[in-house]
Amino acid sequence: MISLKKIGGVFILLLILKGELLAKGTPSALVLLERAEKFRLLGLPTLAREQYLYIQRKYPKEKNISKALAELSREESRRHELNGLNAQKAGALKLASLEFQKAMKMNPSDSELRKKHLGVMNELKLKKGLNDRVSKEYLMGLEHYQAGRLDRALEYFVKVINMAPAHKGAFNYIEKIGRKLGKVKDR
Repeated sequence: MISLKKIGGVFILLLILKGELLAKGTPSALVLLERAEKFRLLGLPTLAREQYLYIQRKYPKEKNISKALAELSREESRRHELNGLNAQKAGALKLASLEFQKAMKMNPSDSELRKKHLGVMNELKLKKGLNDRVSKEYLMGLEHYQAGRLDRALEYFVKVINMAPAHKGAFNYIEKIGRKLGKVKDR
């Protein structure tokens, strides 16, 4: 009997199966196939894969195993692809990239997956490039501010705000410069 208990999860499931094998001897290919399918339906693809591979070794004449393994890989690939898309939508680009890599590992011939992964990688490069430009402009603004060239510093801080609207440091310096130039009243 296969059952999952909340505590222990997979470990308890394996103990139940081990006891089943010892009590009944080696189960038939059909019993093992049913078990693998139950693992798959329970959302335990690693155990399902191990079960299919065991069947493949134990019963080499069993024809449906390769198909079942391929189907399992497609399902896992699709799950990772969906996780990648969700991560990308949430802005978690590194996680999205990892999920797409996992999906491509299971389904290397999928050109659409490759395109999605490249898209995420390009987004990461753009984001990194933007952060580098923001940092550079901010540092230039600080340099001009410290040298007393307030008009020039203001130009750089405004560039920073245009690239990264939530940049608090640039806002603070724009406010300071405005007070010094008499354009912003003290709070």
